[in-house]
Amino acid sequence: MPLFYQPALHPGDKTGRLSDDDARHALKTLRMQPGATFDVTDGRGSRYGATLQDAKTGQFRITEIATLPAPPY
Repeated sequence: MPLFYQPALHPGDKTGRLSDDDARHALKTLRMQPGATFDVTDGRGSRYGATLQDAKTGQFRITEIATLPAPPY
C-alpha cells in the first residue's frame, strides 16, 4: 500500500491534501483514482488510513488513525 508523508496532519483531522509532487506521483505514476486507499504518516508516530477524494487536487479523507510503536533503538 502506498505511504505518503504529510507533516501537517494531526490526530483530530478528518481530511488532508497531498503535496503537489505527491498528488502528481499518485495520479500519474500510481494511477490512483478517487476511492483509492493509501496510508499517510505525519512523521511523529501516527499513521493514517486515507481514501482519495479528488484526483486533481490530491484531497483525501482520513478513514482511520493508528499510533505506531516507537522504534527499539
